[in-house]
Amino acid sequence: MLSGLYNAAQGMAIAEKRHQVTAQNLAHVNMPGYRRRVFQQTEFGQLVDATKAAQTQAAADAAVGNQTATTNPSVAQPQLFSVVSDFSNGSMESTGRPLDLAIEGDGFFVVEGPQGPLYTRNGSFHVDTQGRIVTIDNLPLQGTAGSLTLPANATSESIMVSRDGQILAGDTSVGQLKIATALNPRNLVEKGETLYAGTPAAGIQDAEVRVSQGFLESANATAVTELVNLIVASRQYEAAQKAMTAIDTAIRNRVDL
Repeated sequence: MLSGLYNAAQGMAIAEKRHQVTAQNLAHVNMPGYRRRVFQQTEFGQLVDATKAAQTQAAADAAVGNQTATTNPSVAQPQLFSVVSDFSNGSMESTGRPLDLAIEGDGFFVVEGPQGPLYTRNGSFHVDTQGRIVTIDNLPLQGTAGSLTLPANATSESIMVSRDGQILAGDTSVGQLKIATALNPRNLVEKGETLYAGTPAAGIQDAEVRVSQGFLESANATAVTELVNLIVASRQYEAAQKAMTAIDTAIRNRVDL
């Protein structure tokens, strides 16, 4: 009976997390380049197998007197769920704005973050007071030779971006866009709503892709889908809560006998 109470509490916790993930997606359906977060719940069979493997490893460590068994990642408790980013492409929307750029196919714009390069599909850029092309967070957009800076007296309206990523301000070359791709994008680390940091496992490498000027890629989350997921999460929470209440009542009645 106590195990049932524990399982109901777990169900409520999982439903709450699913609700949080869905609410985040819903809040960003209008953000260019946003990648929806996907809630993945571990299947029961996988959870049992992982638990058995952890217990076997813990027993083996104890048998050889391994004092670090409790901190060994190989014996960590299996996770009930995970949250990953969906890197499928969103639709292209025309804006006509010179510094709105969209990548066709796979790839990321490279920007300079506080601790190294970051990667984004949000192609909404502007020019800062230093003449650099930057993101909405004022992170410099990177070209193959570094930050992209407009010549003196040039304006964003004079910028032309070719399909292969060459940037011109009038007749003056500003540079070539640096585009990267990730062989394993799910190994990227989230650093904001549309920013990701690379890892060795992500397999970051340079890419040659088509760029569309005057377009933005919309978020790959839709309001209708996320609203449905929100209702599902709410129903799941309510069901787990009712189960917990019923078990609690049964325990109280048993104690009162």
